[in-house]
Amino acid sequence: MPLHGLHPRARIAPGHYGALLAVVAGAFVLIPLGDSTGVATARALYMFGLAIVAFRVASTPRLLRLGLGLAVGSLAMSLLGDLGDDPDLTGVAALLAASVTLVVIAAILLDLARAPAVTAETIAGVVAAYLLFGFFFGTVYEGLNVINPGAFTAPDIPGGLGAFDLTYFSFITLTTTGFGDITPGTDLTRTLAVAEAMIGQLFLVTVVARVVSMLGQERKARRRAGAAEPEE
Repeated sequence: MPLHGLHPRARIAPGHYGALLAVVAGAFVLIPLGDSTGVATARALYMFGLAIVAFRVASTPRLLRLGLGLAVGSLAMSLLGDLGDDPDLTGVAALLAASVTLVVIAAILLDLARAPAVTAETIAGVVAAYLLFGFFFGTVYEGLNVINPGAFTAPDIPGGLGAFDLTYFSFITLTTTGFGDITPGTDLTRTLAVAEAMIGQLFLVTVVARVVSMLGQERKARRRAGAAEPEE
């Protein structure tokens, strides 16, 4: 059923970033499922759903149509990889899924940059974008590791690295925690890890700090305006 045919109460309204944040948080349930057959396809379906929700929430339809197209490509590659047990196709599917995440992040930030005021929904959008950076890099790492098993080293993790391991590595890199149990093994993955750590810190000290500061300024302005109103 087309989105415009849904009952108004069933629709996700533009700017409703709380709903988008809930969908993003759902990835924390999907990722730990492991790397068995069908999980890549389930993830691709999730990315397609994420793009649809973002299409409704953010007012950047052209950009998010691109995300939907990439999600379809990721789903097709995932199905082919699962059916043919081809790791290269699975790796390509992961990289396409990462590109969907990047498009969604761009759509969120572009939409939030035009927001007239800072609200709880705005903050939910900023948090969703921050979490999506972690999933973006984690999915890129997964795709690279599937294509090149030497992309990361983890002597203490038996059986090789999977999607959950690399998502975990991504978030500890994004937050610059760094436990050292997983390390990048190639120049490309080292460069990506450095870029992720820098993006994580810059996002916190610029975007998040700015949004929180603006929210505080708006509250102070409302209090001053209320105090300045003449008594009747």
